[in-house]
Amino acid sequence: MRPMGTVATNPTMLIDIPSVPDRTLMTASQEHVLSLEVLFTPYSTPGGWANSSEPRRWLEIWNSLMQSEGSDKIEKWRVMTPENYENEFMMHKGHTPSFGASPLSTFFGRNRELTRYVTSIDGLFLSGAATFPGAGIVGISGKNAAIAVIKKIRSSNSRRTYK
Repeated sequence: MRPMGTVATNPTMLIDIPSVPDRTLMTASQEHVLSLEVLFTPYSTPGGWANSSEPRRWLEIWNSLMQSEGSDKIEKWRVMTPENYENEFMMHKGHTPSFGASPLSTFFGRNRELTRYVTSIDGLFLSGAATFPGAGIVGISGKNAAIAVIKKIRSSNSRRTYK
C-alpha cells in the first residue's frame, strides 16, 4: 500500500494506439504511437514529474504484462502527466474525464448519446473524452461523432422529395 497522493503500486492503465484507426497520427517515419495512461495519478509528485521514475515504472509494469516482445518494439515514447494535460490541453489539474459506462452497456447501445453520439435534440451530437471510447485525448470519439453526423445528413437527404 502506497501513501495517499502517490501512484498505486499496481496502477490502473489504459493502453491505446491512436495511429491504428487514424493513420495521420503515425510518426513521420510511419511508426505507430503507443499511448499509455495511468488513471488516478496525483497532480504533483515529490521532486516533480520531470525527475520522477514513475513513467518508466509504468512502462515496465505494462511490459511485464505482455506475452512477448512488449517494450522491445517501442522505439520512442513520451509520458503524459497531469502537468502535461494541464499545460498542453488546458485541463485543470490534469483531469481527463473519460467514458464512464461499462463495456456491456456500450455493446447494447445504452446511453446512446455517449455511445452513438446522437442526442434526443435534433442536430445535437456529442463528442469528447466522456463519450465512447473516451479515456484520454486520442480523437477517435470525434471521428465517430463526425461519422454519425454524416450518416444523419445522408439519411435526411435520401428522404427528401423534390417537386
